[in-house]
Amino acid sequence: MERSTGPRRAAIVEAGTAGLGAAWAPSRTPNRFDLRVFQAQELVGGNAVAAAMPQQQYSSVPFDISVTACIPSVYRRSMPLLDRCGTDLVDTRFNYSVRHGTDV
Repeated sequence: MERSTGPRRAAIVEAGTAGLGAAWAPSRTPNRFDLRVFQAQELVGGNAVAAAMPQQQYSSVPFDISVTACIPSVYRRSMPLLDRCGTDLVDTRFNYSVRHGTDV
């Protein structure tokens, strides 16, 4: 079997935070990888998509609907991607709320 001398073909299925993270390193070396990312939804980002939380007087603030926390020491391999994209982390207090069933 002959070995190709061109870029290796690779596919990433889904463009959530994991898929985008997996695609980042090989995308930096296009001479080594022919990379394609496939995403079923209109928006990329998966669980990291922000939503608008209504506030008083018809305003809203964005909030993360699913990703709980970005701890740099835990996500150390993702930090260069965030830096390259110009994404700043914001210190925040951690709060968590759970509702089970219909009782309030």
